[in-house]
Amino acid sequence: MRAADERDQLADQRDRDADERERIADERDRLADERERVANLRDHDADRREHIADRREQLADERDHAADDRDRENEERERAADQRERIADERHRIADERDETS
Repeated sequence: MRAADERDQLADQRDRDADERERIADERDRLADERERVANLRDHDADRREHIADRREQLADERDHAADDRDRENEERERAADQRERIADERHRIADERDETS
């Protein structure tokens, strides 16, 4: 009887050990899944940061182009104003010459 009790105890201990090994394996799997989830989040975060940096660069380029466009428009306005001034000066010169010859 005593041998049967010892066998039962050993069988119970083996079952408990097997349950513990299974629990440890499950915990390792859970931790591996968590590490994978964290790695995916880091990858996603890195992708978002890269996208944000690209968008900022794009916006900076657009601002630069807009500034260049404004500069060109200002230069064109200045050239047009200079040309109007030259035309007005020429008209005055012609009018002065007419007045002198009359």
